[in-house]
Amino acid sequence: VASLLVGAWMVISGILFCFGGVHGTLVVVYPLIVIAAGWLLGIRSALIAAVLSSLATLTLLLGEKLDALPQTQQAPPGLYALIQLACIAFATLLIVSLVRSYQARLREVTDLGHSLAQRTAEAQRIAADLARAQEVAHIGSWVLDCRTEELSLSPETCRIFDLPLDAGSTRNGYVAQVHSEDLPALGAAWQKALAGRPLADEHRTTINGRQHWIRIRGAIEFDVTGLPLRCVGSV
Repeated sequence: VASLLVGAWMVISGILFCFGGVHGTLVVVYPLIVIAAGWLLGIRSALIAAVLSSLATLTLLLGEKLDALPQTQQAPPGLYALIQLACIAFATLLIVSLVRSYQARLREVTDLGHSLAQRTAEAQRIAADLARAQEVAHIGSWVLDCRTEELSLSPETCRIFDLPLDAGSTRNGYVAQVHSEDLPALGAAWQKALAGRPLADEHRTTINGRQHWIRIRGAIEFDVTGLPLRCVGSV
């Protein structure tokens, strides 16, 4: 495509230099080349084509002012008609190419939308299967964002703690529910996890007036600098 547009631009510029200058009929093809370059090759190519076409037009104008262009006789009407037909053919090919390119991109977007819909459905199915498996095993999962200390709970974890299924919490909010006698052991387990060891602890919690014996397992994920990002675990 790039070679075709460059070749067309060079041929048109050569014809205009030899026949007609800025008054030549083929001058109207320059904007078509700019449009084609932008649509098929990108904005940068369109800008290059626009700059080159502008320079060519100014050069032709200067050449006419200085009488530097070859002297030409009035062309017969048949030649003008032929040039017009060539311009129409070029414009038709350009439009066909643009429409086909647009349709191809539209199909790509449609296919991408279908692919995303399928992946979304698959992800929802996997999430539903995981939630069902946790419900059967009576094992919940949780994720702690170490930067915001926000605690996300799976539906089964909420059921274990007798919380609404969409309930969330924070690290400090959870620690506040832990039995005071179990806080030192939980704190020590957290410090070991910050040092890179697995998180493991058993403790008592009191939530909504009910006491639970809880066993947690987890692992902290760190960034490249060693700062904790999040902790993923089960209960």
